[in-house]
Amino acid sequence: MKCELIARETGSRYHQEARELYTAKKKPVFARKVAIYLDKKLTFLSNVEIGTRFGIAYSAVSKAAGDIERLRQEDKKVNHEVEELISHFKG
Repeated sequence: MKCELIARETGSRYHQEARELYTAKKKPVFARKVAIYLDKKLTFLSNVEIGTRFGIAYSAVSKAAGDIERLRQEDKKVNHEVEELISHFKG
């Protein structure tokens, strides 16, 4: 399934295990937010389904994805990293 691949690749990018992305409750949670953002952007899963995978409410999915979207606009490095991950899945 694409979600597991997203978690594996995102975890690898940020030196974390995929399972850590699903269970991380303490900082740093940046990689977790990126994985949530990519699940939202690259899959057909609903916020409820993504939230279930990460153990969070559907509204937290929107917040996490929005945080990454804002960071992409504000920080060229973050935008480049996320674009590289996206191109990995689209290319």
